[in-house]
Amino acid sequence: MPALYQTITFANVVNKYAQPKLFQLQKGITEAEGKNLCNILAQYQHTIVCISEKDLTPYQGFFKCITPDLPLVCVFFTPKETVLQLGQAAAAVPAVVLGHSADESVQRHIANVLFGKGQANGRLPVSIGELYRAGEGVTVSPYRNTSKTLAVVVWQERLSRIDAIAEEGIREGAYPGCQIVVFKDGETIYDKCFGTTGLDKRVSSTDIYDIASLSKTSATLLAVMKLYDEGLFQLS
Repeated sequence: MPALYQTITFANVVNKYAQPKLFQLQKGITEAEGKNLCNILAQYQHTIVCISEKDLTPYQGFFKCITPDLPLVCVFFTPKETVLQLGQAAAAVPAVVLGHSADESVQRHIANVLFGKGQANGRLPVSIGELYRAGEGVTVSPYRNTSKTLAVVVWQERLSRIDAIAEEGIREGAYPGCQIVVFKDGETIYDKCFGTTGLDKRVSSTDIYDIASLSKTSATLLAVMKLYDEGLFQLS
């Protein structure tokens, strides 16, 4: 949906798993234009429709053209009542995800769930018109090897400390922002951005860093860590 900056966090996470083609709905789209767009989207295996605006009236020309055979997933980063504005299209959409807000943590989690890297088990606390009843919802489990999942769970307590350390560094002025990524057994078990780049721009997972003279120590450290994990190097 139009306000792309509102769902930039969601887009950044999706870009980690796929190379999506981006389409932007224009306000006042006609049914003819909507039908043409639906014909284009039908050529794709999956389409994610991100909805970040509460008033969908300017986009009805698109929603009226949605049919059940169109592989759509509608993600609402808005209050749950917004879904009622889809009208008949609501019954035609194969999958609907209700995020209830555009909070960055919500965007990250929904993107991970859609790509099998997160879990969802929410249930509607109240009915949404005649469309969805209270208690409705589905449980989605991440696609992970059981042994790796257990390892990640064990690490969660340790990983939770990273947030506090990163935020303390920003408060103390050690750095304006950072991105911290943790890998274990080939899996990304922690990936989070904090603060800004120093230019009042929030740190993004797509930012590129110039480590300059640190390349010697950084590259050596990673090599030593790998050798240690493989039992080819001892610290003593």
